Amino acid sequence: MTALLAASEDNEITAVVSDSAYADLNELMKPEFEKRTSAPAIFLHPILFMIRMLYGVDFAAIRPVAVVSRITPRPILFIHGSADTTIPVSHAYRLFEAAQNPQDELWVVSEAGHVQVYKMHPAEYMQKVTDFFDAALNTVE
Repeated sequence: MTALLAASEDNEITAVVSDSAYADLNELMKPEFEKRTSAPAIFLHPILFMIRMLYGVDFAAIRPVAVVSRITPRPILFIHGSADTTIPVSHAYRLFEAAQNPQDELWVVSEAGHVQVYKMHPAEYMQKVTDFFDAALNTVE
């Protein structure tokens, strides 16, 4: 997610690998709040408001799906596990579609949970990432 946001603002970033990124943080806030606290969800919005007022952090503005198209024509490799219960795989599909770049790639791994693709398939993961960067950066061995 951070790489996507950074690349949308910095043209010197030539290519991005995004593993288990969310499309829109707002969609994840309530379920995570309920899962991680014993407080009623009604407290979430006042808490987010106070964070914005005190620290200047606006969680509503953290929406990679809204800026990912700015990365084009630089390629992105999206990686996600189909069994991710932290960030549903639908976020990867939405990011991939929003990017609108035919050079982008989407690799969804069956039964992988949140950021578990490398753990489940380390050799394949490294090969895909290396091949992606080799192609994107036009490197020759």
